[in-house]
Amino acid sequence: MQLGPDQAADIGRVTLVRIEHGDQSPPYETLVSLAQALGWTMGELVASEKAA
Repeated sequence: MQLGPDQAADIGRVTLVRIEHGDQSPPYETLVSLAQALGWTMGELVASEKAA
C-alpha cells in the first residue's frame, strides 16, 4: 500500500488541503517532510507553490 503525501509527511489531510489552498502557512519542518514524501527538493516544492 502506497501512502499519500499527507500520510508520508505525517500531517493531516485537512492540513494538506489548507496548505495547497494557501489557507495555512506550514512550518519549515512540514515543508521538509512534504518535499521528502514527494521525492522533491525544497526548491521544487517552493517553485511549484509559486506557479500554482
